[in-house]
Amino acid sequence: MINEYEKLTLDKILSFCSSWLFSADNIIYFEETSSTNDIAKKIAGEGAPEGTIVVAESQTLGRGRGGKQWESPKYLGIYFSFILRPKIDKALIPYISMMASIAAAEAIKEETVLDTKIKWPNDLLINGKKVCGMLVEGSTVKDKLEFLVVGIGINVNNEFFPGSYLYPPTSLKIEKGIPLSRKKILKRLLEKTEQWYSVLVWQKESHLILKRCKELSHTIGKIISVRTGNEIFKGYALDIDKTGYLILEKENGEIKKIPSGEIII
Repeated sequence: MINEYEKLTLDKILSFCSSWLFSADNIIYFEETSSTNDIAKKIAGEGAPEGTIVVAESQTLGRGRGGKQWESPKYLGIYFSFILRPKIDKALIPYISMMASIAAAEAIKEETVLDTKIKWPNDLLINGKKVCGMLVEGSTVKDKLEFLVVGIGINVNNEFFPGSYLYPPTSLKIEKGIPLSRKKILKRLLEKTEQWYSVLVWQKESHLILKRCKELSHTIGKIISVRTGNEIFKGYALDIDKTGYLILEKENGEIKKIPSGEIII
């Protein structure tokens, strides 16, 4: 049985959304919906303002990168998307994903004291298991960025993960050993997102985002396999460059720059 404290509810979210980016006037709340990203993309295309949040207690069609399903059981996780309209150079668009990953990793660690790392490009791991996934989608018109939608799913109080997974899943409750407050984690995550988004769009110090992303990286310095398209590359993860590409030294010594992909076990 889920008690009232464990529900997010709109009034709880409204209580901590009053800032320059996330406003209480721009929150759309669902007990259940198909996909918060799909709804956010639709309303963004209709002119919804930057900072609009779409949050759901559960999703029937939650998904991650590559169309993979994201299990979204009711009242157990955090499932939300938000709209951004950054006025930044096109080359800096990958930094939105980095920024969101950093914000989520820091929010989780500060609320749980669990060491949270970023698996390139933007999954979050605790003890080598996946606890959070992200999906960044956008729209451009005549090569001009109109909007970006950042979708984030966090396994908070989940205990079971039916089905098969490319990477072993976990939850904050499993790793911490106790139930966690979704409200506190979401509040801290929104605060951290504002902080790092400001670094990118107002302070214009993207190098700080790249630096922090590397500090939190679970990937750099490891022997890994990366699937990109129909190819799999194995080698040593040397670095993440300023474009967000993974720099991989293949087994034959060749240096490969990988713009996107999936690290596999």
